Amino acid sequence: MNNANNHEGIISREQFQAVQEEKARRSNVVQQGNEVKRAGKKYSSMTDSN
Repeated sequence: MNNANNHEGIISREQFQAVQEEKARRSNVVQQGNEVKRAGKKYSSMTDSN
């Protein structure tokens, strides 16, 4: 019995794969050699002290 075909999916495999690719494209995580790092910071921890 193949687990991938136990029930009908809510979305097609093509839609699922397209979303996974878009998530990877938008991700802030990059692989550098054997390390996984953040490409940058979305928000700054710096605050205005005035």
